[in-house]
Amino acid sequence: MKSKIVGVLVCIMLMTTFLTVATNVENVDLKEISHTELITSSFDDDVPTWNVGDWWTYAVDDINIDIEEENQSIHFHLQIDEFNLTVVADTGDFYKLDFTAEITGDYAIDINLGDGPINVTGEIQGKLLSKKATIDGYMLFNKTDLGIKKINGTISGRVIINVNEHPYDLPFSIPSVPIPAEINLDLDWNVPYTILDFPLNTSKAWGLPATNISIAGTIKSPWLNLVHFLNTILRIPGIMEIVAAFTGTDPVDMQNISDILFDILPIIDIEYVLTKYLEIGNTFEIPEIPPMLYCNSTENITVEAGNFSAYKINLMGADDLGYMYYAPSAKNIIKITGKLGDFLPFVTDINMELKDFRLA
Repeated sequence: MKSKIVGVLVCIMLMTTFLTVATNVENVDLKEISHTELITSSFDDDVPTWNVGDWWTYAVDDINIDIEEENQSIHFHLQIDEFNLTVVADTGDFYKLDFTAEITGDYAIDINLGDGPINVTGEIQGKLLSKKATIDGYMLFNKTDLGIKKINGTISGRVIINVNEHPYDLPFSIPSVPIPAEINLDLDWNVPYTILDFPLNTSKAWGLPATNISIAGTIKSPWLNLVHFLNTILRIPGIMEIVAAFTGTDPVDMQNISDILFDILPIIDIEYVLTKYLEIGNTFEIPEIPPMLYCNSTENITVEAGNFSAYKINLMGADDLGYMYYAPSAKNIIKITGKLGDFLPFVTDINMELKDFRLA
């Protein structure tokens, strides 16, 4: 399972970093000039200088994640109508980009913990009457090579949980439960993770560098506060024994569960849980990957933001695995299509394209 977690993180890095690679252009309104001029005038596009106020908006219409292991199957489908990136600061060593997005999605989980199959399905929604969850935060990119250094984001919304099957003998059926939650994730790379190898040209192949990524953050929810309150009452001397006898639960098991809940609630510290309870730690090693990205040609391509002359970059040199288009006149990636079943078996599809942009 540890290898799968690392793989998912690699995919996240690929996706978020693809959103923010760029090359040099002058500070003009590029929508007023031909997008096809700049590639023919420069063979080697070097690392750019971004400016505060530059922004890009993307549509991410399909992200499918599938994890299959013995006694475990997990599927996630996510959709983002608009992913907004804005350069808000130049710190000297890093660019800081704020991001915002609205997310919808669904999931299905089939697991067996030894007692029998458990099937859970549900949706990711917004709070109250909103159908979309929100995500916002910031990213840091190394100025010298646009390697990603840090992502800090907060997801706010509700997770709808439907327990369709379970092996436990309960005197009641489990209703569909909407759980409001706020999840803050902090991802940090000890060596900035670079995706594109500058200067970029049409006769190049490159791999991905070795680095470590650490995960921290918190999970907050009114439900977690309620569980913590009820568990505190349960720990009053004599109460737990009465509840265990009434429900027919082993008091030792109940005590162990109560101790864990008392330790991690009401606010879940992700780093603490990964380290103490999952025993996998919060730092994951990402090994160096040999040449897998190939840039061999340029093409004219049309996306919602306009028509561009762009570098075409293939994964493993094959279109059937995935590719991305990088347009110098947009200073960014304008399209990603990934069918990554052979490269990252749990991530089957990623589709993204540029909707709009403006350079300061």
